[in-house]
Amino acid sequence: MAENDVHLLLRIAAGDEAALMEFHRQYVNLVFSMALHVLRDHSAAEEVSQDVFMTIWRRSALFDPARGSLAGWLLTITRRRAIDYYRRHRRAQADGEDSLANLAQPPAAGPDLDLQNALAALPTEQRHCVQLVYFGGLTHHEVAAKLDIPPGTVKSRLRLALNRLRQAISDRAGDD
Repeated sequence: MAENDVHLLLRIAAGDEAALMEFHRQYVNLVFSMALHVLRDHSAAEEVSQDVFMTIWRRSALFDPARGSLAGWLLTITRRRAIDYYRRHRRAQADGEDSLANLAQPPAAGPDLDLQNALAALPTEQRHCVQLVYFGGLTHHEVAAKLDIPPGTVKSRLRLALNRLRQAISDRAGDD
């Protein structure tokens, strides 16, 4: 994390609105793209992005660089807010079933293409768990019920899938 980012977070924690504006300018694209990626709705992504920056305004002092990167912290907050938004606003479908084909998928072009390719390379059962949890916003228990498998199996499949995705993206970053 850049020294400037640490300084900005300290200023935000002290109530400096100009620091929040600068922080927003630097990170709004990252936050918005993650919200849009999860929600697939422009206005919903804007709402979630605003919520994320309000959270930063109120809770910037909670960031601990020893626990991870600033970008990772922001993306985690954004993903959680987007999933919360989705859960609050989703409508019950008439038949009560979601199709895997209807789940939000990573974009077909741009920087997320590596992620899409890595997802496509996963075994089907691992890919379905990732799609349902990370793109569909379901909990481990909801996925277990939907796929009729134990929650521990969902967790194992996710752990294996995330390790494979991490390795695939790491390998790709090494190629650049």
